Amino acid sequence: MTEKKRVAIYCKISGHSDEDASKSLAYQTQKCGDWASANGMIVTKVLTDMDERPAHEVLREAVASGEYEALIAIKRETYDRKARQLFELLWFAEDQGVQVYEVEHGIDLTADEKTDALQFMMEFTEMESERARAEAEQLAQQGLVLVEMELPKELLKSIPKALKSMEDSDPIAHVLQAVLDGAATPE
Repeated sequence: MTEKKRVAIYCKISGHSDEDASKSLAYQTQKCGDWASANGMIVTKVLTDMDERPAHEVLREAVASGEYEALIAIKRETYDRKARQLFELLWFAEDQGVQVYEVEHGIDLTADEKTDALQFMMEFTEMESERARAEAEQLAQQGLVLVEMELPKELLKSIPKALKSMEDSDPIAHVLQAVLDGAATPE
């Protein structure tokens, strides 16, 4: 009989209230535990971000301990939202012979072909986040706020008609005009 792989689940609290946090922790623990069991693994510990230390320290310590053959989290971002720190964890885990899994897509993040694609996607996402943040800061300096949303074409088409029936001094008219000025419709 093959021995089951020993794994640690890592959960990150994302809720704002204590009640939301406990639901989130319970949900993540359950989903990750179910996934581990379905994949022939045994959960030996649940790690959380409730530790005072940064997540990457807790995770590196878990990997270095030799107690686990894999780490499991619900999503890639649970390990770390910063690409550099996530990849340092993945490379360290790989060097230690520890696999790092994401339950949401059921993938081993330490697999070479996935790591390369993931690294590219995360670096691109970080660049886009920085670009969006710089754009938002520039607008804020002008007293404006960036709002992004998807609107049905029918709604966009109805805005000019609504504007014709409004007074120019109506604040809603200014908002609708701003929506039209910033609207980009996919071809």
